[in-house]
Amino acid sequence: MRGYFSIGIEGVSKAGNMGNLIRTAHGFGAAFVFTISQKMKSKDAMALAQEISDTSKTPDHIPYYEFDRVEDLLLPKGC
Repeated sequence: MRGYFSIGIEGVSKAGNMGNLIRTAHGFGAAFVFTISQKMKSKDAMALAQEISDTSKTPDHIPYYEFDRVEDLLLPKGC
């Protein structure tokens, strides 16, 4: 593998937006997806996102990470 990319969203408050983003990440081959400061409870958010717009069930296929603040974002060594 030559490289990789990830897609994330900060401050998401709508499950449909989150589901669309992570479905797109999966469709384009992202290595992982992440949220920062999401405004929804994670269990409810992910379930609702998958029901509304993430029909590919992305977290079943690629890693999903949640961070409270931008400063908490951890990237792989060398990234």
